[in-house]
Amino acid sequence: MDHRSPQRTGPLAEELAKQLQEVQVERDELAIGERVLNRLAEQVQADAGLSLR
Repeated sequence: MDHRSPQRTGPLAEELAKQLQEVQVERDELAIGERVLNRLAEQVQADAGLSLR
């Protein structure tokens, strides 16, 4: 049986939802950064291949 009062679970749930949203935004930003780094790495590899010819 849950003995927590509605006054405690309401604000807690709101805080957790806020933190979850912040983590999701950060995750999306990291995914974008990862794609940028991968593209740069591919470009460097392509440029290195061209310079060897």
